[in-house]
Amino acid sequence: MTSTRITPADVIAAFRRETGHPVQRRPQISSISGRIVPLVPSAPLKEMFGRFQLGVFESVNATENARPPIKPTPEGIYWEEQYPLDEREAPYWSARKFYGNVQLIWWADERAIDGRWKRLDRILSDLARQGA
Repeated sequence: MTSTRITPADVIAAFRRETGHPVQRRPQISSISGRIVPLVPSAPLKEMFGRFQLGVFESVNATENARPPIKPTPEGIYWEEQYPLDEREAPYWSARKFYGNVQLIWWADERAIDGRWKRLDRILSDLARQGA
């Protein structure tokens, strides 16, 4: 992993290069972790990867407050069971992983990765290794 700061433009370009479709930038938000630029999938990316969201933090250090207070798997994935507001709906899982100053959150019906996750992980791991 690199300490080089990855920009939202770097992530958008990586997705366009790897999939033919860019992620979409949303307005910057402020949080306890500092300023974050959310990036969300376009419709074609939702078809390819399922539900996911990316957050680009100002720095790697800024991600520390965003890390859940649980131990990640050996692959660096933080799994959290999520409960919908509507109690009639089934719980689901979120998988969170950090790639330098970029956070990936991916939602799944069960606590298991699949080919969609692996492809997302490869795109973001390659980007972090290249230092954007």
